[in-house]
Amino acid sequence: MALEKTTWKPAPLVALMMLIILLAGCHEDAGTNDATDDSDGDGGFDGEVWIGGIMVFSGGAGPLGESAKQGMELAAAEINAAGGVNGKELKLDFGDTKLEPSEATRVFQDKIAGGRIQAVVGALASGITAALIAPSKEGEVVLMSPASTLAELTRPRQSDYFFRIIPSDIIQGTQAASLVFNDLEMSETVVMYQNNAYASGLKDVFVEEYEKLTGTVDGAPIAFDASDVAGYPSQAQEAVQAAPGHIWIAGQYPEIGHMIKELRDAGYDGPIMTSEAIEDSRIFEIATSELDGVLFTKPAIDTDASTYSDFGTAFQARFGAGPGAYSAYGYDALHVLAEAMEKGGESGPQIRAAVQDTTFTGRVSNPTVDFNQNGDVSAGDYVLWQIDGEAFVLYDA
Repeated sequence: MALEKTTWKPAPLVALMMLIILLAGCHEDAGTNDATDDSDGDGGFDGEVWIGGIMVFSGGAGPLGESAKQGMELAAAEINAAGGVNGKELKLDFGDTKLEPSEATRVFQDKIAGGRIQAVVGALASGITAALIAPSKEGEVVLMSPASTLAELTRPRQSDYFFRIIPSDIIQGTQAASLVFNDLEMSETVVMYQNNAYASGLKDVFVEEYEKLTGTVDGAPIAFDASDVAGYPSQAQEAVQAAPGHIWIAGQYPEIGHMIKELRDAGYDGPIMTSEAIEDSRIFEIATSELDGVLFTKPAIDTDASTYSDFGTAFQARFGAGPGAYSAYGYDALHVLAEAMEKGGESGPQIRAAVQDTTFTGRVSNPTVDFNQNGDVSAGDYVLWQIDGEAFVLYDA
């Protein structure tokens, strides 16, 4: 995929898509599973099929969960307009993890109680998803993450009921290392990382792959904590004192914004690269000019493909704005699970087998989606993006 500046632009809306978006609905249940006596014995309930959505909807990360939720809602509207799943209406039941593993587990157990929900899209944060893998396996409920990229979630595979539709950090860390060493021609870098599962795991892959390329990490990787923003100036000074030609950072919003601002305030004006977790427009409330030119890796989606154009147009029509960070992945996850139910049946084991054994085509995040023996998407790529003013654009080398 060529690296050029681009932004999503809506295409003309065809009549059929307009009918789908304007006339089809998507039910969002309050979360009570009280239909336990209506099971048809195959994981479904008379006249309807349910899929859960468990992700963060509150706090600073709430908009990320909302982006995936909206993708799911659009997919459900399309599926129901086309006749539903096995002739049944598809309904969605969402729950907020609040970015707390214990709360996520409680919500998950609540959603699957009674057997109504046999498949769940979630979670977002890798540490939260990790807490759901065991109960998903125990309950034989398929769990498909639209956002959790931590390599250790599938290396080794912990459950054959867990899948993720977004490429693993094994791919991101490897490609980020290559971009820094080969494309940017930086043979030395300082490495910084936020002290959480996602950033620490991505850091490990990056360092391993960068050193394989004979790149040199200046000093030990520098960790920073979300709870210790007051300590960021000293950590930034430590990084700058290494006189780096480049700094690579694994972190998340909003902490990544605070750290980059401190690096600039400490006098560092060289190149910085991070990951897609920086892509939140609220970051410009933390820093503006300090972020200009910062590079970040992001899963590649061919925005020129007709499938994405149709998706973007439909999304704009339904929500009045373009797709968010995880909208395409939430959308694809629901379509994959619904198609698996059509092919294999509506119980957890049947859905799992169909997801594992089927190649899904016509998707948005990747034209062809299939899952390898670890539950990861077999194909996936990351490309380089850049902050230009207060916009996120594809990097133009």
